[in-house]
Amino acid sequence: MTNITLTASTGVEKVDAIACEIIGKVGESFPGRIRGYYLEGSYADGTAVATSDIDLRVVFKGSLTSAERQEFAQISDECQKNTSIELGITADSEEALFRIGAVRFQKGTLLIYGEDIRPLVPIKPIDSYTLDSMHFPYRLFAQMRGNPEVLTFPLDYPDPEGEFYGCDRRQMRASDGTIHYGTKDLVLNVLCPATALIALDAGQYVVTKRECVIQYRKWINDEWTALVEDIYEQCRNHWNYRVPEAEADRKQLREYCKSALAFENYFLWRYKAFLLAELQHPDEFRQLYAVKRLGQIIYPDQAVRLALENVKKGIRNSDA
Repeated sequence: MTNITLTASTGVEKVDAIACEIIGKVGESFPGRIRGYYLEGSYADGTAVATSDIDLRVVFKGSLTSAERQEFAQISDECQKNTSIELGITADSEEALFRIGAVRFQKGTLLIYGEDIRPLVPIKPIDSYTLDSMHFPYRLFAQMRGNPEVLTFPLDYPDPEGEFYGCDRRQMRASDGTIHYGTKDLVLNVLCPATALIALDAGQYVVTKRECVIQYRKWINDEWTALVEDIYEQCRNHWNYRVPEAEADRKQLREYCKSALAFENYFLWRYKAFLLAELQHPDEFRQLYAVKRLGQIIYPDQAVRLALENVKKGIRNSDA
């Protein structure tokens, strides 16, 4: 394997060594196809904790074929088997970045090997960014609840009988290789909806978790602000996503879980209005995506039923 010299260091020798191993394996499998390797997340911005993942985006030259994606996924799995730190390795292509644009790629990554194309990639328009941000939390809510076919509003806890109501189900791998049940999903289920609301209400981009906390207070500053701040500071920074051992801390975590459920339902209430507006959008793809999502989230609401019926009538009339 060719010796790899990183363009930039994470400041953590073990993480740098793992990154070099990944770069070597990917480069051998895809000779001449890789434009660059970019760290994302906490190791990119210097805020990593003991349970932080190594998030690495690999950008291919030109387009990325389905066969290459499949082979890349296999290599990613092999890399995970050989390291004690949780990995999040994703493949992207120049073609997609130039065509769609991005936000985090330009503003929140660290180039560690290869060529830097970030100055050439357009910033995703705020309307498209808001659309993506508003649709994303559903996936997190569903994942925490075992990915059921539908979610029903208002949501219940993932496990109403659990000490932490099912918010501690996710297993995490610490940097020393030990496995812990933790609260990373809880943190994401608060910060991602908060990010979406910042985009929707203030038209602002958010790149990092820390930036989400700061911008939420600056632009939104509502009754949920303290929860957003506390979840980030306590669950992520103080407890490192781990379930705390002290009884007082465990009691506090249970309260965070209760408040997080209320915030999830607040977001879904806002999301309902967003989806109803999307049903009226002139872009048919956006209309149909909203219809799909309203089939995945059941709102026991007459306004939703009537809106869906009107869309179906419009489709039938256009086909007539």
